[in-house]
Amino acid sequence: MGPDRLADRLAESTDAVRRHGVRPSQAARRSCARASLGRCRTAPASRLSRAARVAVAAAAAAAAASGVSSASVVPPGQKIAFPVFKIDVSDFTPESALQGHEGTCGGPPEVDLVGTGEGNLWATRGTLRVEQPAYEIFRRLTDPEENMRIFSNTASALNYRKLLQEDEAKGLRLFEVSKTGRWRLFGIPLSFESTVIALEDWKGLEIKHRLKKPGAMSYMSGFWRTVPISKRETLVQFYNEGSPNFPLPAFVRTFTGRVVKEMAVSLLEDLRQAAKTWNTKEVADGKEKKAAEVVDNA
Repeated sequence: MGPDRLADRLAESTDAVRRHGVRPSQAARRSCARASLGRCRTAPASRLSRAARVAVAAAAAAAAASGVSSASVVPPGQKIAFPVFKIDVSDFTPESALQGHEGTCGGPPEVDLVGTGEGNLWATRGTLRVEQPAYEIFRRLTDPEENMRIFSNTASALNYRKLLQEDEAKGLRLFEVSKTGRWRLFGIPLSFESTVIALEDWKGLEIKHRLKKPGAMSYMSGFWRTVPISKRETLVQFYNEGSPNFPLPAFVRTFTGRVVKEMAVSLLEDLRQAAKTWNTKEVADGKEKKAAEVVDNA
C-alpha cells in the first residue's frame, strides 16, 4: 500500500474513532500514564567536567521521564485542560507523521531532535508503526500493570496513581502518577522518583503529560498518540519537551542532544518489542487455559 493510500486510510480511521468515540471498560479505564526512562550509550565521562556531567544528567532525565507531568488537583466540574507546548507541534499531525515515516510496519522507531537547547529547551518527536490495533496499544499504555511490563527496562516501581478528575461524556481522565525510574549514565545506574499529571483522552486515543513540580527539570510536557491506519496497524506518535533547572553549557549541547534523542528511541523501541509478544502470549495463555479445562474434565 503506497503512502498516499495509507494517508487516506489513516484519515478515514482517525475520523471514525473521533466520530463514534470509544468507551473503555472499567478494567481498561483503570489506567495510568507512562513515566519511564530510556537507556543510552554515551561518550566517556572523563571528557566532561563534573558540572557538565550533572547538566547532561538533568537534561537526559527530562527526556527520559517522557510521561511525567504536572498540575494541581482539579476541582470537580472544572474543565480539564492542558497548556499548549512551548514548541509549535501543529505540523506534527497524524497525516504528516505517516508521510514522514520512512520505515515499514514493525520496523524500528524514527526520532528527530526538534529542540536543541535554544532557550534551554530540549525536545524530541518520534513515530513507530506497529502491527496492533490502536485501541489495544492505548489500553495497554494506560493500564498500570501493562505499562510497567512494557517499560520494565526503565521503570522499577509504580509508587501511586490517583484519579484527580473524570469527564465520562468526553472520555477524559486526569491522573497524578508517581514512578521510580532507573537508567544508566556513563555506565552508572541511577534511580529516582518522578511525579506527573497525565490526561487520558479515550476518544482521541492520546495521553498528554506534564511535570508536577520542578526538580532537576523546571518544565516538561509531551504526549503519546495511537492513530489507527487500519484494523491491525497503528501509527504511534511521541513528543516530549523539557528544560533543565539550570542552563547547560554550550559545549555540551551536541552531546546532550544525542543523549536525549537516544532515550526517546529507547522508549519507542521498548514499546515495539513488547508489541511483538502480545499475540504470542495471548495464544499461549489460551492453550494453557484449554489444557487446564481438559484436565479438569478428565
